[in-house]
Amino acid sequence: MEANSEEALYLDLENRVREALQKHSVEDVLEYLRHELWQLEMQTLYATKNGFGGAPDYNQLTTIINITKKVIEKLEKGEIKGPKRLIQVSLDGYLQKTEFQKIIEGRKTQTRRIHTHEWHVGKTYKIRNKLFGKGAHKILITRKFKQRLGDITLEDVKKEGFNTLEEFKQTWEKIYGSWNPNIVVTVYEFKVINEKGGHKR
Repeated sequence: MEANSEEALYLDLENRVREALQKHSVEDVLEYLRHELWQLEMQTLYATKNGFGGAPDYNQLTTIINITKKVIEKLEKGEIKGPKRLIQVSLDGYLQKTEFQKIIEGRKTQTRRIHTHEWHVGKTYKIRNKLFGKGAHKILITRKFKQRLGDITLEDVKKEGFNTLEEFKQTWEKIYGSWNPNIVVTVYEFKVINEKGGHKR
């Protein structure tokens, strides 16, 4: 496997760990990683016993094992940390089950973000509802604009997947700690992309 491919795999796993730390403790994430590592090592043991050692898939498996060990070591040393505050919806990351369902059912088509980086109109992003799971669904960003948090309308609240402004406020406060109507957020509107590449209506 090429070095740049290994680096991409490492960065992907590290980013998934950071996302997981938004909602889970370090101990829980470590426990999950150790369990995944054990399963990977059992697969290599099986492959070796059955004469598959040295095959491309086997080599990739050993690379993933080494990457997983490296991430575990860095996490144990406190060198990988999650963000200080939980983001509401991670368009390219792990979602709470309720948020995930709202999106794939078309009940949530908008999200407000306080950004460290931005997503781009016309681009697609994977979403998943399982910790470290593969993104089984994709979202296409259709619109992006800036807005004061306090300027959210009832129509926007519905697009966010809530019935009332109060419900949205309560969720926002749980995530960000307080409701500041004057803060400027980035608003994204999006559509779920089906398996054939079209839009779900």
